[in-house]
Amino acid sequence: MVYEIRIGDAHTGEVHQGHLSAGDGRRELLTALQQYYPQSRHDNLIVLIGPPWRPLENRGQVWQEDNHIVDCFIYDRSVIKSGITSEQKSCDSLNQVPVPASIEEADGFNLSKSSQFDSSSSKDTTSEDLTSSVQFGPLQRALTDFENSFRLRLAQGQAYAHRCKIRADSCVQIQERQRVRNRALSAAIQNLRDHANALASAHDSLVTRAERHSNAQKELLMRFEGDLEALSKISMHPALLKVCNTFESGSTLADCVNFNKARRWAETCARSLAAFEANIDRVNTVVNDIVTCVKSLYLQNKEDSSRDDIKVRALESCVAFCVFAACVSHGEELTLLESDAVLASRLVAESSDSSADPTSALEVCRQLQERWDARAVLVPTMATRDAEASQSAAQCINTFDSLSGVDTLRLIADLQSRIHRVRIHHLATQADALQDKARLFTQLQTVRKLPQAHEALCLEIGRRRAYLRASNSKVRACAEQLAQLRLQETERRANFHASHGACLPKTLLKALPDLAQMPLVFSPTFEPEPLESLPEIDFFFLMEN
Repeated sequence: MVYEIRIGDAHTGEVHQGHLSAGDGRRELLTALQQYYPQSRHDNLIVLIGPPWRPLENRGQVWQEDNHIVDCFIYDRSVIKSGITSEQKSCDSLNQVPVPASIEEADGFNLSKSSQFDSSSSKDTTSEDLTSSVQFGPLQRALTDFENSFRLRLAQGQAYAHRCKIRADSCVQIQERQRVRNRALSAAIQNLRDHANALASAHDSLVTRAERHSNAQKELLMRFEGDLEALSKISMHPALLKVCNTFESGSTLADCVNFNKARRWAETCARSLAAFEANIDRVNTVVNDIVTCVKSLYLQNKEDSSRDDIKVRALESCVAFCVFAACVSHGEELTLLESDAVLASRLVAESSDSSADPTSALEVCRQLQERWDARAVLVPTMATRDAEASQSAAQCINTFDSLSGVDTLRLIADLQSRIHRVRIHHLATQADALQDKARLFTQLQTVRKLPQAHEALCLEIGRRRAYLRASNSKVRACAEQLAQLRLQETERRANFHASHGACLPKTLLKALPDLAQMPLVFSPTFEPEPLESLPEIDFFFLMEN
């Protein structure tokens, strides 16, 4: 299956189209980017694909199964930084069609030929041919001047209409490009909000873990001296004192801990906790500032969009005026000018016949003069409307330039960079610091858990002694049972040989040599651990007490 992709430039509003295969689409998209953008700009390009809008490097595949059309927007870091696009709009490009001032210029610009002229009406008559006639002289020259004047007026109207059409097409294109830029800006803001929400979520998770750890660690520090005092009230088990020559009779668990060293370690833990909380407070400030800035940018963009709606409506009105002038008003006026030019050409051609009555030529001049006067306002009206369309086109271009959104994109880029730095240099660092702090407090937890560990040690020693006694008893009983079985088996084999061995053929006895063998002696490989290796602690006595 092939998917269509539309690549919108966030700065110029241009849209390029291509196709993607049913794979992940990355290769086709990169190929399209190489086609439309120079290789030197690729490192500066940011590609957002959506919705939901995600950077290209963060998407598993470009296309989505439920949509056969893939939209993406291209942002150029260099343009965002400088605020200057490679394409600069200018009104001068919309005034390339000159307005002829003479019939010679009109013929040179190829503007005086109307689609309504035919070969029978014009007859390819030139002013030189007509002025060379000796029969009609000044009257024929007047008719020729009338024809050229109508042709010049038509050429001027065509020039004004063509210029207005160019402006209308350009304004419509500008309007479409502005829509693309607005969508690209909305996509960038949505992507920024998603990143800010992800940052806030990761930060909240870290803060929750940090608060849980800090509460437990503060409680550990607060009760640390009490934990040390508690060790002095718990005597070590006498059996442990017997096997450990380090301690004297009547020693307590406090003798197992260096109080001075433990207190210095507790001070280190307290400083680490205070430093971590100070750092996490700074991170809170940074993250909250970023989230606030993103929210403010989003709300400010909504307000700007409301204000820009006025400019957008002005742009739309300019487009509408240019389109109306080009397609409706100028079209009607061109129709009148063309009909006048055709009529003048036909009448002059008819009057150019040598057999025609001179009075008829005068009548033709009168008709042309009346038509000329009746249409006198058409070209000035078109010129006025052309000037108005030029102002509308200039306003359209200026509005397009003012709605570039590059300042907002620059703010978005700055916030995206800040979010990236916070995730890498703050959240990741604080997560590592949280683990380091937890390892420090492990030493303090050792002091608190020492009584439990002492009790567990006594229980473990008693349990192992009970296990050794049970296992040794089982092994001895098993060995005695196996020895009794062997003795019985030996007697039965001896009775068999005494009763039947002498009666068996030697060939059978040779074939079954094991019949003469006695049972093997059982030698267990289990070596019981000596009870003397463990202190004399009774498990069942501990369980009862």
